[in-house]
Amino acid sequence: MDFKNLTWRCDACGDERPDEKISVLSVPLIIDGRELGQMNYKYCNDRPECLKQVEEKARGGG
Repeated sequence: MDFKNLTWRCDACGDERPDEKISVLSVPLIIDGRELGQMNYKYCNDRPECLKQVEEKARGGG
């Protein structure tokens, strides 16, 4: 596998971006008061609007 060409799809804008342009917002997955894991939202780290959108999704707004 060629890791220098690794890409990810942004969960906000849907663009496929190189690894260095993607960050992850991790939030606990809580059901019935119990933490059962975590949700990971990928976003473009050079686009503030993408972070804003995943933060809204993480709060249950999208």
